[in-house]
Amino acid sequence: MLLHLFSGLALSLSLTNAFTDTSPFFMFSTSELLTSTPQIISASTLLETLTPQLSTCPSDTYIIVTQPGVHAEDYSDRYSAPHLRRKVLGEDERVRSTMSVMDVLGDVDAEKIVGMLEERCGAVVLKVDAS
Repeated sequence: MLLHLFSGLALSLSLTNAFTDTSPFFMFSTSELLTSTPQIISASTLLETLTPQLSTCPSDTYIIVTQPGVHAEDYSDRYSAPHLRRKVLGEDERVRSTMSVMDVLGDVDAEKIVGMLEERCGAVVLKVDAS
């Protein structure tokens, strides 16, 4: 029995360590952007999925936030990011669609998303460095 419990713990530790080079991705929109994505996806595949949807310029305002080094478990505590949690859970009536991916492999190039929105939608960029 003890060996069975130990091997279960060892398996869960190895699965946790398998995704150390990942970060979560969240997108909220006041427009209907119905996107189904897996919980694990590469950054390049995520961009391939987002580009056609965002290139139609469905919203007036876009907020793109990157937080390198953040992991999905950083958001598991309901007090760590309460406003983000409300949006993910659909508790904000202004948000009409949500896209969340728990583990994105690699870095999402936010500059590519911003560049596409500038080029195709005429978006005006305001950058804020919160560090």
